[in-house]
Amino acid sequence: MTAREGTHARSVVPLKPAPCPEPGLTALRGRVPSAALGAVDTALIQEQLGATLAAAVLDGAPPEQVAERFGELTGCSVVLLGADLSTMQEGLDGDAGSPPPPEVAHLLAGIARRGQVATLGPMASWSTRRSHVAPLLAAGQLLGYLVMYEHQPLDPELVAASLQNTATLCAISMVQERRRDELANELRYDLVSGLLVRQSHGVADRRRWSELLGLADGGYYRVLCADIAAPVADAPGGSATCAHIFGALARELGAKVPGAISAYCGSDFISLVPDSTADEEGATRSVRALTNEAVKRVQARFPSVELAAGLGRVRVAPVTLAESGADARNAILVQRRFKGATGVLSFEELGVYSLLYQVADPAELRAFVDRVLGRLIAYDRRRHTDLLRTLQAILEHNGSLVNAARVIGVHVNTVAYRHERIEAITGLDLSQSDDRLMSYLALKIIDGLPREAMRAKLR
Repeated sequence: MTAREGTHARSVVPLKPAPCPEPGLTALRGRVPSAALGAVDTALIQEQLGATLAAAVLDGAPPEQVAERFGELTGCSVVLLGADLSTMQEGLDGDAGSPPPPEVAHLLAGIARRGQVATLGPMASWSTRRSHVAPLLAAGQLLGYLVMYEHQPLDPELVAASLQNTATLCAISMVQERRRDELANELRYDLVSGLLVRQSHGVADRRRWSELLGLADGGYYRVLCADIAAPVADAPGGSATCAHIFGALARELGAKVPGAISAYCGSDFISLVPDSTADEEGATRSVRALTNEAVKRVQARFPSVELAAGLGRVRVAPVTLAESGADARNAILVQRRFKGATGVLSFEELGVYSLLYQVADPAELRAFVDRVLGRLIAYDRRRHTDLLRTLQAILEHNGSLVNAARVIGVHVNTVAYRHERIEAITGLDLSQSDDRLMSYLALKIIDGLPREAMRAKLR
């Protein structure tokens, strides 16, 4: 059984060559007197390493396994880093398990630009040993880095040649793996999006697609949809950027919510999130929290990207998943139009906005605000008063002037005076339920619509 079949393959290999049928770098050197080491020896070792690793790539070995095998053959500690400097292997120890600090990240960026193997001396902030770094490049795109840590002095020429060759093989393996992932994602997206299209397919088709995706027939799921704002998605290279971000989101969801099935295309992301304890309100909140945490972690990695996500209500697979999908997309629309924020907005959190978003023209919403509270807003601007905030506090506390005064931080008599002024300016009677409802809706629209859009109309 290989290390990978055992405990996820230790990425830090032993200080001495691991026992294996192929002669490693140190084993080969042991057969040749040191005085005779030269071009012939270097070529022989490179040929042995290259043949073994190339065979692994042809057999479909992932890049992590290629790097691990290289470490076994050379008797060195080897680690594979992603383009974002995250480790791509599990079970790392010692130097290899430490993420590169900022100063090392700067050096690695320079190595990537040059496209050649480079040697880094011991650094207290990262490694106590010398390390050799080769960038993984494919068609000019940086895919990651292959790092070798020295346990004993090595021939620089041999290190540079073997590490560069192995980096090339890792890049080939990574491109192959990405292409396989892309094809699998395309298939998943077709199946998932088909499940979410209402009335377009029969129950038999939905059940067949559900089975292909591995969904539990009759299981409880929520649909999570996400999209990326147009400036990023429509920019040159936007499709690759979206795929990179959504790939990270799919991995985060898979780690936090086991069984989540995610797929993406362009700026559209869909995930079927299992919620087997849908009848327990606490568990439902937990699913919302986990998905929100996953989205926020991805947002933190890409702070310049506006990533909005909506989470639908719990539905049964596969028959009613389309309803949860509609919930999720409605939540995104509300978030984009009213909230102006990122993260996850669940359908349960929409409140009155689930009705307001159905008004297609935002100008109609602004016109409603102008009719109900326009004069009050204009009064506050001219007089530099705060009557609008006072009205909001009164409504939020069910008309209690005492509680509103406590929240605002003024005397209750001040709130009573402001209450009279609000009714006089607006013509509203806040003792009437209809007037209170109109005021409440107008305040919700003001709170939700972008401030720039409100100011453009209410001047």
